[in-house]
Amino acid sequence: MSVHSILWGDFIVKTRIRDTAIQLLADKGYHDMTIKSIAKSAGIAVGSIYTHFENKEDIIDCLFEEEFNKRIQYMSYLDKENIIGVDKISAYLDFYFDELKQDRMLTIVLIRESTNPALIHLNGVKLFTEQCRVCFEEILRDISKTKEIRDLDPIYSSQIILNAIRGTVFDIALG
Repeated sequence: MSVHSILWGDFIVKTRIRDTAIQLLADKGYHDMTIKSIAKSAGIAVGSIYTHFENKEDIIDCLFEEEFNKRIQYMSYLDKENIIGVDKISAYLDFYFDELKQDRMLTIVLIRESTNPALIHLNGVKLFTEQCRVCFEEILRDISKTKEIRDLDPIYSSQIILNAIRGTVFDIALG
C-alpha cells in the first residue's frame, strides 16, 4: 500500500468522523454525544477515532478551528484584493452567511456549542468566537476612520452585530 493510499484513507476516515460528529452534535448536543455513538453512526471502530482525535472535545476543537481558519483566510483575501470600507464589511458578511448556509447542521453546532460553558476553554472555540469578533471589530474601526459611517465603538458594535447575526441564523437553522 502506498503512502498516498494511507494518507487518503486517513483523510476519508477523519472526514467521516467529522461529518458524523456534526450530525450528532446538531441532533443531540455535546453532552449526549459520545465517541462510541460517533463510531457506531460512522460505521468505524472506536479505536479509529482515537487515531485521529484524543476525545470528543478534540473533535469539536478541530471543527471550530477549521471554521475560524476559513474566515481568517477570507479576511486575508479581502486585504490582498485591497477591498476596504463598506465593501469589505459587505463582502465579509456575504461570505459569513454563505458559509453558514452551506451546512445547516454545522451552523447549528457552531452557534449552539460556541456558547456552551463546557467548551469555551477550547482553543478552536475561543478563536472562532473571540477572533472572528475581533476581525469584525477591525473592519468597523477601518470604516469609521474612512468616515463611511459615523463614529461608533467598534468593540460593542461588533458584539451587537455578531450576536444579532448569531441569533437570527440560529432561528433560521432550527426553523
